[in-house]
Amino acid sequence: MLFEDDYFLAINKPAGVAVHGGSGVSFGVIEQLRMARPQAKFLELVHRIDRETSGILLVAKKRSALKNLQDQFRDRSTGKTYLAVVLGRWPDNKKVLDKPLHKFLTDSPDGLEERRVKVVSKDDPNGMPSLSLVKVLARSSESERFPYSLLEVTIKTGRTHQIRVHLSSEGLPIAGDDKYGDFERNKNLAKISQAAVLKRMFLHAWRIQFKHPATQEDQEIRAELALDLQDFLRAIHLPIKFENEPNPLEPRPRQFDLIAFDWDGTLFDSTAIIARCIQLAVQDVGGTVPTQEQASYVIGLGLMQALAHAAPDVPKEKYPLLGERYKHHYTLEQNSISLFPGILEMLHDLKQRQHFLCVATGKSRWGLDEALHAVELRSLFHASRTADETRGKPHPMMLHELMTEMGVSPEKTLMVGDTSHDLQMALHAGCASVGVSYGAHETDALQACQPLHIAHSVKELHQWMETFA
Repeated sequence: MLFEDDYFLAINKPAGVAVHGGSGVSFGVIEQLRMARPQAKFLELVHRIDRETSGILLVAKKRSALKNLQDQFRDRSTGKTYLAVVLGRWPDNKKVLDKPLHKFLTDSPDGLEERRVKVVSKDDPNGMPSLSLVKVLARSSESERFPYSLLEVTIKTGRTHQIRVHLSSEGLPIAGDDKYGDFERNKNLAKISQAAVLKRMFLHAWRIQFKHPATQEDQEIRAELALDLQDFLRAIHLPIKFENEPNPLEPRPRQFDLIAFDWDGTLFDSTAIIARCIQLAVQDVGGTVPTQEQASYVIGLGLMQALAHAAPDVPKEKYPLLGERYKHHYTLEQNSISLFPGILEMLHDLKQRQHFLCVATGKSRWGLDEALHAVELRSLFHASRTADETRGKPHPMMLHELMTEMGVSPEKTLMVGDTSHDLQMALHAGCASVGVSYGAHETDALQACQPLHIAHSVKELHQWMETFA
């Protein structure tokens, strides 16, 4: 699974697996997915890729998402990019392949009709307009007896076998293609290296770009090459890294060097308990007890700022007592609070990708240190700021100090939080933000602060981070 939210999911399909049943195949990806998720009300393929091709496959989880995404494919507003190795040295000037294609049926050895595609002339009434854009990523040296080229191919139309037929029609078929390839050379591919036997076609759906069907935010999803294809590239001496080009064999580069997280309601499942402790503290000092919504709204602010907002009828001289009563009730409850499931795995993954991880919280320094110690997270974070040692949210000073300490610009900083206070702080600091709706504030309040994304679960947040952060 590469990505999933309430509207669609993206799968890295292995080669040799059909996307749906039929033509002698009982079960494909979509049938297996429906069996694995019997509670799902709607699962439909957004598009198709050949059985022999590996890589990204989109599945819609709502009918509205299916229609929106298919409309984008039909309007050619998406970007579908494949990686292919062809037999031969692809010329630099051959960048646009636009020969029409015609699909027909032919008899196969097992007696079943088999789909085939061929190039036809532009005036052929059976020809379907087809457009493939080719970019050379690497080539064998001219001295190689049997040269290869690694290509990046972006298709603007989605015809059956389009890339395979377009490349083959130029005299440079895909390595391992058993329908349109060089059959004699394909036999020799297994003899190149015992450690790198190519047992399938080298065509991989690597990257897809589109608009999210609900939010219309730009989406980009990538699927890394399988290890057997990477090993084959090494065996034929094509470089894994490319001069002046991003490496398509590695995860996408970091967009953000510094990721700052709010604590309560974002990493720590503490929202309900904090709201209850605020209510009890106000009750203890004789104030008007705030509602659950009112108490939840102030989460993320500094303690005294939050209590004053939640209990406006409590005299200022009682604020110290109000703070003490809150701490009393919170101390009684804190052992029952824990990280949201999945947070630890996400933080470890981000740390492994060498992001600077920081905490920007309305908690006190003592409160944060106690929480970090309790869940053994101190080693994962590079720095932190609390409301009692700098300006509280939504003032941007907390983020400014973290960026200065880490030496990171606002453009390379991302703030993640569950309240509008967190996202407003990011706006004031000139940083991007991501909201989470499973904490204190509702989605509408978060959306007003212009976040890049709103995650409705830790799983969705983790997937977004892996793809876009």
